[in-house]
Amino acid sequence: MRKFRRNQRQLLSGRLRLYTYRASKQLLELHGFGVIGSKGITYNNLPSVFKYLDRLASKIPSLAQIIMILARK
Repeated sequence: MRKFRRNQRQLLSGRLRLYTYRASKQLLELHGFGVIGSKGITYNNLPSVFKYLDRLASKIPSLAQIIMILARK
């Protein structure tokens, strides 16, 4: 648990990403959902230097910081 420690003066932003892209898909399928599609989403509050890299990485959902998965039961 040491790697999840943070400076207590820092404001929290978002949530911890506890599942990988593949694990999220497998968890949905395990519970009877069929994955229709998935998409990587860009994060808006990045410095301009990193925005370009984030846009490139989000084209591949497994590399994206934010993942949106559309599933149907």
